Amino acid sequence: MGPYNITKSDSRIGALVGQRCGLRATLGIDKLSRMFTLSRMKNKVLAVSAACLLWMGAVATAQKPKENISAGRHPNLAAAQRLSQQAWEKINAAQSANEWDMQGHAKKAKELLDEVNRELKMAAESANKR
Repeated sequence: MGPYNITKSDSRIGALVGQRCGLRATLGIDKLSRMFTLSRMKNKVLAVSAACLLWMGAVATAQKPKENISAGRHPNLAAAQRLSQQAWEKINAAQSANEWDMQGHAKKAKELLDEVNRELKMAAESANKR
């Protein structure tokens, strides 16, 4: 026998020592399967957590543009801002009608409308300075 072969009596001694110390002498199939199950459960929990964080981030960044240009001072800019807000709402409706499956194009369009809204606001502020 080689140096790593365990005889029947050696395994009994290991089991007795393990019982006395409160430990199992060998890992065994049960413990290995539990370890892999826990590992898979941890991976699932991490995946679900990451998905939730991504969804929350998308909701936080994809908010409706604000109407904050004075219609009295800048009627054309305020109208443009109102139209960009309506476009944003229509894109949102299209996303929900298509179960949010537009391969990221609708999200990109909404981001561009947010940029339009910011530019319109800066244009109004710039006009206010004159």
